[in-house]
Amino acid sequence: MGYVFYDTETSGLDAAFSQILQFAAIHTDYDFNELERYDIKCRILPASVPAPGAMMVTGVTVERLTDKALPSSYSMISEIRKKLLSWSPAIFIGYNSLKFDEHILRHEFYKNLFPAYLTNSNKNSRIDAMRLMQIAAALEPSCLKTPPGKDGKPSFKLDQIAPLNGFDHKHAHDALSDVEATIYLCKLVRDSSPESWSNVMRFSQKAAVRDFTDNEEAFCLHEVYFGKPFFFFMSSLGKNPEKPGEIYAFDLKGDPATFGNLDDESLRRLISGSPKPIRRFKANSCPMLFSLDGLPDRVTLSEHDHDTFVARSRYLTANPEMQKRLIRCYEEEQPEGSDAPHVESKLYEGFFSDEDTKKMEQFHILPWEERYSLVQSFGDERLKELGTRVIYFEKRHLLSHDDSLRLDVLFAERIMASGDSLPWTTLPAATREWAESARDDLSELANGHRQYMEYLREWAASVLNIAAAA
Repeated sequence: MGYVFYDTETSGLDAAFSQILQFAAIHTDYDFNELERYDIKCRILPASVPAPGAMMVTGVTVERLTDKALPSSYSMISEIRKKLLSWSPAIFIGYNSLKFDEHILRHEFYKNLFPAYLTNSNKNSRIDAMRLMQIAAALEPSCLKTPPGKDGKPSFKLDQIAPLNGFDHKHAHDALSDVEATIYLCKLVRDSSPESWSNVMRFSQKAAVRDFTDNEEAFCLHEVYFGKPFFFFMSSLGKNPEKPGEIYAFDLKGDPATFGNLDDESLRRLISGSPKPIRRFKANSCPMLFSLDGLPDRVTLSEHDHDTFVARSRYLTANPEMQKRLIRCYEEEQPEGSDAPHVESKLYEGFFSDEDTKKMEQFHILPWEERYSLVQSFGDERLKELGTRVIYFEKRHLLSHDDSLRLDVLFAERIMASGDSLPWTTLPAATREWAESARDDLSELANGHRQYMEYLREWAASVLNIAAAA
């Protein structure tokens, strides 16, 4: 047990279409004493265009991206999984991880045929350290210095807030250095704002969130929007029947009794308006919750407000049919989901069968010569395609000619594609972005990436010419 602090440096910003280039983690006990550290890098996947913005921030050169001494992406992800499992169960902590690092780590496991939900399954739980900083700054401003952002609101960017609070962050955007900065800030908040720390620790456990929302008549939910803290007084409406980890809650600043007089159309219109009377949050995403009798000092609540909120919550509890109607109308106002067009984006489109899950385990054990046959036996089409791609990148000579050529063409067409709304980085987009960057300190870095892009352009053109002639 203990904490696993981790960070990633990636080839881009889209979790489904980028890859982890560096992963670093430090395993500590519950008093932040280091037990073990881990730092691993890999080379970039062939036919992949690194996003210029990410390369400018991290300073990663083409020589580093293509270093044959580094492991492949599949090999690195395999090693990361082994390491994290050896440290489990634990509380996984990243900085802004619930919005990015968590998702790209899940997608990397998924794309390489591993179970995706390592950090919140098998007694593991997770915390976003940025949320911890935000709640600490809101509850006890003196515990943490926050730099002003461009809009004048407090900025919680790690490379700004860490040095302002005394951490020597000269290697910002190196994954291991960012992990060290995260540990430093968490320890600072733990010592200077124990209330914030204990709250986050408590609700890192999904069961604790469910128990709290099930048993508190009314509670306070803390969230941050555009750098500004908000405190909402809520009453639980129940769980999402299709996704039990999601909780619906009613904002008690509105009187639920008035909602019962509305027809469904009027109710849906009210629900979709602003301020929103219903909120939905995930029990496994460490929500910031407080009971009405245990509010932070900075959150004021008059006796009249307290009694009103409790009375409104009891009204909802006494009207279960109304609770169901509120949830139904809320769901009817949500945009309809649509099947993702690309397999990389299909992670959240359902769990795999038990039989396919067992085959996923076998895939990593079998000799490479036997894996292609196993991949063809998957019942889930996502796994068939992803498994074929793993073999394509690792041992393409084992693929059929048709699959090998099909994937050559797929990736060649992707990198040559035009359009600004594509989720992956294309050569035309990367060329424009490097051209727009005129900083002298980036000229050497940019020249190396331009040469690499020319290599990719020649490869793609050759593939497409061969395909056209076939």
